[in-house]
Amino acid sequence: MNGGGGGGPPPAPPGPPGAAAAGTASGGGGAGTGIIPDSVQRAAELSLITDNRYGAQMLAQHAMMMTTMGNGGIGPAAAGGGSTQYSQMQQLHHHQQHHQSQQQQRQSQPPQYDAGYVLNPDGTPLLDHHYRPIPLQKLLQTRPLRSDVSTRPGPGNMKLTYMSGEVVTRTLNELFGFGGWCMEVRQTTREECKQDSKGRYMVHYTATVRITHVASGSYREDVGANDSIDKSLGSAVANAMKGAVTDAMKRAARHFGEKLGNSLYDSKFSLKHAPMTLKAALETYDLDRNRATFFEKD
Repeated sequence: MNGGGGGGPPPAPPGPPGAAAAGTASGGGGAGTGIIPDSVQRAAELSLITDNRYGAQMLAQHAMMMTTMGNGGIGPAAAGGGSTQYSQMQQLHHHQQHHQSQQQQRQSQPPQYDAGYVLNPDGTPLLDHHYRPIPLQKLLQTRPLRSDVSTRPGPGNMKLTYMSGEVVTRTLNELFGFGGWCMEVRQTTREECKQDSKGRYMVHYTATVRITHVASGSYREDVGANDSIDKSLGSAVANAMKGAVTDAMKRAARHFGEKLGNSLYDSKFSLKHAPMTLKAALETYDLDRNRATFFEKD
């Protein structure tokens, strides 16, 4: 009963929510006009934000359906206002493809870590026994490992501890990276050159060397000396000069921290005090820090 308002056809049953929204948005274009259903819109957004595979698949299926409908004459081209929504769907599809491409590029590139940490050759941070990245400054303040320290006879039957030039170079590479430091020979000077009674040449050289940490630009500089005796003047000069440069390099490196040899200048340091492993070196450092007294009481 319509209360005498006329005998028109009964109202059509309500359609699905997507169809009602489509008819309103397209200016009466009806169903199949290419309007993006809410579920597909949400799937597209989800695929862009989280790279959700279900959302991406749903988005691709709807785009294919819209293309098929357009080819049949009832899609966006025939729907009037539906062409705008179809263009929006295409843009969403392109954005989703661009997002996936960027994510694949990020996955293929190794992550970059701050230069404040000690890095492995592959660029990942060196981890301690608690699986935490090791700060460069902390490792520099640990004592050198026992395997890195050698001894030689000294004056008064003393045993002198030292680090060879090979060990210092290897440690610099491990701490700063192969391209993370550079060495410059600032000066070499022949201090003395004379022959003894046997005709051998006695040559003494000094050298000044600077080591620079590339990332920070900070550098350390020191001098070294060495002498050599040989029947050949060339051999005596070469050995004296090389020894002086190596000595200066080691002395400059020690100013970066205990691990690079500064510990060896402590009168209390001996070979038995050198840690055996990196774990022991880090634990000893933590204990020393906890026992350190920064303020003296009256």
